[in-house]
Amino acid sequence: MEQDEVCFVGLPDEEDDFDFTESFTMVKAELEAQLVEEAKLNQVILENLAKVKLQWSRKP
Repeated sequence: MEQDEVCFVGLPDEEDDFDFTESFTMVKAELEAQLVEEAKLNQVILENLAKVKLQWSRKP
């Protein structure tokens, strides 16, 4: 190997183009949408539970 050559062990470092602010904003928006959906579903569940009539009978 010549003196000007560079030898890498493993993977070479690459520019990290990860944008934390953009990713966090997307994840936050997704979470907020899921929370809205959760509230809607919880309301439907409560309404459906209110329709359930239970009758208990005791057998001698």
